Amino acid sequence: MGCATLATTLMRQASGVIVLAAEVSAHLAGFTAPKVGPSVTDAARQLGALVHPGFVSDTGAERLAHLQRYVAGIEHRLTKLREKPERDRQLMDRIHGIERRFADVLASPDGAEGRWLLEELRVSLFAQHLRSEEHTSELQSH
Repeated sequence: MGCATLATTLMRQASGVIVLAAEVSAHLAGFTAPKVGPSVTDAARQLGALVHPGFVSDTGAERLAHLQRYVAGIEHRLTKLREKPERDRQLMDRIHGIERRFADVLASPDGAEGRWLLEELRVSLFAQHLRSEEHTSELQSH
């Protein structure tokens, strides 16, 4: 892939992520019930870690293709949060337990892959219909 083609692809992917992130941010702002506060805070933290100034270079070209799926996973999670806040809390607690258990590894220079594995886990727990990276790659190769 030539430089111009790569740049165009990255720009298209990044703009799609930015548009979806803006929609998710608006959705987040619509939650006011205290009982969903921890879930909303967690989703906002996840979104901020994924989409922020410099996110394209922080994410890298290889991972950028998956970022829109991760943000779509947050959107789906918020849709389901209204229906089943207790289920969301249970799933969030599972993720937080894993994050605490592997905090040292995730904070290390070699922990970047672990961060992406956690994003894949979030998709598999909160938005199964979006499928994991591994499953998505399998489908595209057939």
